[in-house]
Amino acid sequence: MSIFSPVRPSGPSDIDHLLSAMTPEAELKEFLRKPKNDADDAGPPTLPPHLGSLPHTAYVTAALEYLDHYPFDRPFIIRTPVGRVKETFLPSMHQGWDEKARSYLKACVEVDRTSLASIDPTYDANLSQQWFIHEGIFKRRWTLEELASEIIALVELVCSETRTASAVATPMTTGKGRVMLRDEKCRLSGVLRSRKCTAEEKLCVTNSGVPAARLEVAHGLPYGMGETSFSLVEVLTGLPIMAWGDTVDCVENALMMNAALHKLFGAFQLYLESGANNVIYIRARKFPADADPTAELSCIANDEKHLCNLPFVLIDAPLRPPNLQSIPDIDMKFFTLHKFIGDVVWMCGGAEPESDDDDEEEEDMRVLSANNWPILQEKLTCTDHFVAHHDGMNG
Repeated sequence: MSIFSPVRPSGPSDIDHLLSAMTPEAELKEFLRKPKNDADDAGPPTLPPHLGSLPHTAYVTAALEYLDHYPFDRPFIIRTPVGRVKETFLPSMHQGWDEKARSYLKACVEVDRTSLASIDPTYDANLSQQWFIHEGIFKRRWTLEELASEIIALVELVCSETRTASAVATPMTTGKGRVMLRDEKCRLSGVLRSRKCTAEEKLCVTNSGVPAARLEVAHGLPYGMGETSFSLVEVLTGLPIMAWGDTVDCVENALMMNAALHKLFGAFQLYLESGANNVIYIRARKFPADADPTAELSCIANDEKHLCNLPFVLIDAPLRPPNLQSIPDIDMKFFTLHKFIGDVVWMCGGAEPESDDDDEEEEDMRVLSANNWPILQEKLTCTDHFVAHHDGMNG
């Protein structure tokens, strides 16, 4: 019989006898499956002390098994990228939402957190994973619909705003001018900025024949993330980042990119990674297969007109140096978190929606606005992982 079977002992004495005969790992699972009663208005009971020091793997296994059996069918107020909507959300009325919610929360449990040690040398990935399980899953185990909604909204926010073109979203106080002045070129491919290139053109040339492209300001984290989003990222990662909310609007969180590369970066197919001697490398996601950007890179050239899919032309090459040293360069903490959130996204199937509908409605969704928010809200509740596209429209 599954530990999550609805069959229950007949009374308190039977429960005590059952628990006393269990291993601690089995007792943990039985404790988690206890239903809510009238005395539990303050929330789920906390773990008994003797269940608070089990091996790390016991908590991971218990959390994943709990998520496998949680129904995700309770009505709730849904979280969206810009806040909560007033209407009650009924999961039963949206086919596939339960599986989407389950996949996102399981990904948040299982995602590899070791890369976050580059932000804080004292970071312990296992302890942070356990922290999320306790604070996110166990303490909220009767209301996981809300947690899943918050995680999905956070991912949608980062997906959409890191794709946003420079004309739509740039650091508010620092201004895109400082980022453009500091970088001058695409920091990934080295091409110059040209106003002649359209969004569809991968490369053009200046009057002097120098390779150029349409450049955009790309962000590691959305500078508009609010306190709620940072609180959620803090629980997810175990990093004390609440104070970052006052520092995200900065040149250290932005850099210039070729618009075509910006789109891949926004889809988490490209990311930045710190290497030895503080060298920052450009990486390409290789798993799952749909994440591999090699095909797209075969149509994009660098400043020497070499195709970016070739070895070390772009992938695994160092980030290009800035034009001006007097303006602060990027801070990798923002881009490390961007990559981490991308890991969660691709564990759930990727950042790109699968759709055969390429009509004007999809074009209108490239920039989030009050006009298209109802459409986005509807898409957030479907089984596909909708992401608002931003590739240069001025909204």
